Amino acid sequence: MNRGTTKTLKVGCTLLIIFSFCAFAFLAQPVPAQTVTTAILNPNALSGPVSMAILPNGTYAYLANTGNLSPLAATGGTTVAVINIATNTVTGTVVTGDDPVAVAVTPNGAYAYVANHGGIIVVGFNGGILGTVSVISTATNTVTATISAGFGSLSSTISPNYVAITPSGAYAYVTSDATNSVSVISTATNTVTATITLPATSYPSGVAITPNGAYAYVTNSGSSSVSVISTATNTVTSTINVGASPSFVSVAPNGAYAYVTNSGSSSVSVISTATNTVTSTINVGTDPFAVAVTPSNAYAYVVNHVGSGVSGQGGGGTVSVINTATNAVTATLTVGNSPSGVAFTPNGAYAYVPNQVDNSVSVINTVVVAPTPTPSATPAPTPTPVLGSMTLPVYPTLSPTAAPTAAPTAAPTPQPTNAPVPEFPGQFIGITLVVSMIIVLSTVIIAKKRINWKNLA
Repeated sequence: MNRGTTKTLKVGCTLLIIFSFCAFAFLAQPVPAQTVTTAILNPNALSGPVSMAILPNGTYAYLANTGNLSPLAATGGTTVAVINIATNTVTGTVVTGDDPVAVAVTPNGAYAYVANHGGIIVVGFNGGILGTVSVISTATNTVTATISAGFGSLSSTISPNYVAITPSGAYAYVTSDATNSVSVISTATNTVTATITLPATSYPSGVAITPNGAYAYVTNSGSSSVSVISTATNTVTSTINVGASPSFVSVAPNGAYAYVTNSGSSSVSVISTATNTVTSTINVGTDPFAVAVTPSNAYAYVVNHVGSGVSGQGGGGTVSVINTATNAVTATLTVGNSPSGVAFTPNGAYAYVPNQVDNSVSVINTVVVAPTPTPSATPAPTPTPVLGSMTLPVYPTLSPTAAPTAAPTAAPTPQPTNAPVPEFPGQFIGITLVVSMIIVLSTVIIAKKRINWKNLA
């Protein structure tokens, strides 16, 4: 091998090393995060967002404002805010019943069902207003029906707690803690067609439907259990003991597991839906409240209320990110004060977390999840993938209409496209490998040609 050939190989190897170094330096950097618009326009401290549902097309979200936890609050909230996901701004509000605490949208995106807890909120007292369910048309953002049957009486007004809709869109299941029951609403007629009675002092809270629509899982905060209801017969087929004071439940999109937040024991119970047994218990943050599983089934996001209470004081909250393959917490993210819900965009790129006391919504980039830092003598600040928060502005409310039996069949009005998904560096890895191979092959070919030329000479 002559000097020219050796020089060619050296140059090729040097280029390969430089290119590889630059590639890995690029991959070591975090993915650029999309900027979140922040609007500080709301002088109303009583909005208190707690629950959020995003339309299946990812364009708009509906946010239930239950009222602030402050002891100065004289009444609960009565509105649902409409958020444009593309711009992360509130575009309007819809007047609902008293104290809306949960919202769910139909699979076709045409309607949003809102559970209104009811009651006039004063320190240490609730009473006077019946709980209801409001039905919002997402095409017009108006209330088209109000359902009141089966949600308590004047002497027991703290009623609807949560709402979930079957995958077919035919029924809505609503928990009622005052009556220890679950009401089944036909979305075609907006009437209660069945009531499932649970044991006394069960105090049902959250509810989630399996992807195949066969079962509803209901958390009972009073009995520290989960009731499994067959949607075919509307009867309880199994009761599962979990941690203390379970709040909410989320069934993974693949239907294999249900994740239950235990606010009294700061843990999450993982239930196998095949056997209806607890297969794992995961320690998370203080007072875990809401939970949701990513569309990919890879992670469960658990909202830890942290420091909340009647006064609403005691510091901010966190989100525990659980790897569903290992059932281990892989990240703990800081959000606002008293976070109370979590919802994902359909593409799974972002998680939205309502913060009740801060009157804001934290937006999390789910692609960049910082690992939980290892404790050290001088820990360095760890960035979190919480992109920012938006404070909910006040807009003129939209007056409800009174069409009591609107059937949810109409498709929603076409709306702006969803926010773009941040690019993942895996694409760059492929490009790096291809270019590296080209450099190596080119270097070898040139070297071989030099050798051939030398032999010919």
